[in-house]
Amino acid sequence: MTLKQTSWNRVIALATAATAITTLAPTLKSISAPATIRDATPITAQNTPLLRTFGDKAFAVFGVAFSPDGQVVASASIEDTIKLWNANTGELRYTLSVHLGDVNSVATSPDGEILASGSDDTTVNLWNLKTGQLRHTLFRHTASVESVAISPNGQIVASGSWDNTIILWNLQTGGYIRTLSGHTDGVNSVAFSPDGRTLASGSIDKSVKLWDVGTGSLLDTFTGHSDWVSSVVFSPDSRTLASGSFDKTIKLWDVNERRLLNTLTGHSFAVHALAISPDGRTLASGSDDTTVKLWNLRNGRLLRTLSDHTKTVFAVAFSPDGRTLASGSNDLSIKIWQVP
Repeated sequence: MTLKQTSWNRVIALATAATAITTLAPTLKSISAPATIRDATPITAQNTPLLRTFGDKAFAVFGVAFSPDGQVVASASIEDTIKLWNANTGELRYTLSVHLGDVNSVATSPDGEILASGSDDTTVNLWNLKTGQLRHTLFRHTASVESVAISPNGQIVASGSWDNTIILWNLQTGGYIRTLSGHTDGVNSVAFSPDGRTLASGSIDKSVKLWDVGTGSLLDTFTGHSDWVSSVVFSPDSRTLASGSFDKTIKLWDVNERRLLNTLTGHSFAVHALAISPDGRTLASGSDDTTVKLWNLRNGRLLRTLSDHTKTVFAVAFSPDGRTLASGSNDLSIKIWQVP
């Protein structure tokens, strides 16, 4: 059995268990949740900020990303495709079909011209976001590409792989720049700091690493998670880094002082996805417990729990204006939420 198959089986098992617990023992979460988050605003049918739900109703959604103008949502799918949706109506605009394995991650360039995708087929594809045409296919990884990220200046795309490496590529030409080696197990997530100077990576080896984008040198390693690190994301001021883990927690790190600021608890199963709002006030998280949670990034307080998904939430992304949040799930849907 491959590593990917092992992971997927684990995810399914966790998601199944989460659904069973929610169904059979709905009071369990309130019993186990820390006292500091019990006053979080619950989401009900009367006050839900869910705006719309769409998707092809056939395949799990592993990744979501907004175009810079907020008009398009790109989704990565278990069916080997990327789909481009009208963010306002949910109408399907394009289906991009070149990958030969599950598509795990998508990212859009700041100018809205390029979409990057990473796949189980070990490749990174660069697409014309406006026409859906393939521009480049990047070959160098030797295992599944789990995450892609594009630098704020639109010059570099980073790819994190289960071959334990991160590769930096020229976004415009597809040319190879360098390989970052240091993780001892697969890389699940990569993220550029908004100032463009630092790249963060999260790994199956339970660590978070910081890299100098200009030189490729390793700056520091954060340890503290007790299971896989599944997602990393920077705050807009580049000073705070959030990491989500299969250990059910989210950790907030001070990038400048290289220290742990806070550990957020509240999810009852693995955390798969993180996103921070453009104003830096709100952190969103998606989990095997089928929920999306919204947190106050400054003090770590849980603000809301969004409970309309019925299976694992693999992806979350804020719109560029911060007014909406997209989430992608194993329940085959993409949901657009109004951010309070």
